[in-house]
Amino acid sequence: MKKVGFIDYYLDEWHANNYPAWFKTYSDGEMEVAYAYGKIDAPNGLTTDAWCEKFGVQRCATIEEVVEKSDYLVVLSPDNPEMHEELCQLPLRSGKPVYVDKTFAPDAAAARRIVKLAEDSNTPMFSTSSIRFSDEIQALDEPSDNIDFLNAVGCCDVDVHLIHLVEPMVNIMGVGAQRLMSVGTKESPAWMIEFTGGRKVFAVMYMNHESWSFKANTKDNRVLVVKDCHNFWETFMVKLVDFFRTGEVKVPHEQTVMGIELRAKMIAALDQPYTWFDVEQ
Repeated sequence: MKKVGFIDYYLDEWHANNYPAWFKTYSDGEMEVAYAYGKIDAPNGLTTDAWCEKFGVQRCATIEEVVEKSDYLVVLSPDNPEMHEELCQLPLRSGKPVYVDKTFAPDAAAARRIVKLAEDSNTPMFSTSSIRFSDEIQALDEPSDNIDFLNAVGCCDVDVHLIHLVEPMVNIMGVGAQRLMSVGTKESPAWMIEFTGGRKVFAVMYMNHESWSFKANTKDNRVLVVKDCHNFWETFMVKLVDFFRTGEVKVPHEQTVMGIELRAKMIAALDQPYTWFDVEQ
């Protein structure tokens, strides 16, 4: 039995609560979450001790202990990406496969530092939004430079869920974003994003919407439509288990960094509508 170690800001959160069962299911019983570290107790939930007792996981007093005992490492803190750089320091020096939960980093500078740490230590690492692994997104097989225009629709609050719109967008359009501006409203944030070659994206987040959808027009005037995204958690877990087994990174680091750069600039642009913000490459 291979042992998975959790490293989290606090453990009683949706991802930490669901991953243990999923690891057993999608690894056919080969992997189990065995060790966990929480920097603090959940502000409005279980203490670290109570969470570990509930899930049958051994509490570790330090990140170093989790890294030493585990075969594979998951750095969680999904809603506090500002904690990832601190929590990743020892895992990304270990040489053991590390998955870093979404949102990868608060800004592109931090994202680049985390990636460099992994690369300098030859530690396999990736991060992702599960939405990019939906059946419909995976079925799109179109060169990014042939996408002329993309309409991307997401849902819920910007801080937590914008990454679920951005990462599929980068997957479809590539890493050539150049500049963006905010063109929406407080209730419906929206952005125009320009990519290399004059290609464009119109992206919007609807607060009470409940799905992600994408509609693209190609340079040869074909329309590609993703009406909704399905089976993303299932496929994501299959990919994550395979990453731990093989060390094969599932999302290129340059896409991860571009996604974080876009997210940060899109959030910053909300305070200055109709102003262009340059996107760093």
